[in-house]
Amino acid sequence: MLVSRSRPLSAYDDAMGQNRKAGKKSNCSTLKTTRSAGRKTWIAQRKSKETTEPSWFHVKRPVFRFVSLFGIMMIVFFACSTTDFAKRRAWPSYLRWNAQVSAAILTFLGEDATNQDRTVTSPRCSLLIEQGCDAVQPSALFIAAVLAFPAPIRAKLIGIVTGALLLATTNLVRIISLFFVQLHYPTFFQFMHIEVWQVAFITLAVVLWAVWIRWAGRFKHASSKISA
Repeated sequence: MLVSRSRPLSAYDDAMGQNRKAGKKSNCSTLKTTRSAGRKTWIAQRKSKETTEPSWFHVKRPVFRFVSLFGIMMIVFFACSTTDFAKRRAWPSYLRWNAQVSAAILTFLGEDATNQDRTVTSPRCSLLIEQGCDAVQPSALFIAAVLAFPAPIRAKLIGIVTGALLLATTNLVRIISLFFVQLHYPTFFQFMHIEVWQVAFITLAVVLWAVWIRWAGRFKHASSKISA
């Protein structure tokens, strides 16, 4: 005859159940902690990325600064060029100087050339030098671009003086070449005067500025090495 024996399992079962519940709570708490930590890490990384990566405006800020300064200086130049002093004294004096130097160079080259005010004359040809044939506007473009570009002051001064002298010398070459074109090929005078030389001067001013930027970068690097 089999006799069943009963054991006091209720206390044991209660203990095991409590352990299981405690384990589930511990797992849930660990999962929540992990998720919270991951979210905090993601937020911290995002904030770090936002602080380390500059904005679009911050990246383009040097460009805006250059364009603004360049535009302001060109406005000042055109405003000054419309004053009575510029129209009655500065421009006429500079145009007469161009005529005098051009006549002297033509005389050296064998032409019987003289100047009368702003006109270069010879027995065979005459050439009137007017405003716009003086390389002032290309020089103003070049000087404004140099001043607006971030570079050492000494490099800017050297660039302005060198560029202005080169443009003024090139303008004398233009006047002399137009004199000979008017003398030997008068039908091509307007084409050379407007289509060729005006485009050439703007191109020359841009090329000189680009060359100066390259030189100014080397000048700045050499200066930093010397100061270090």
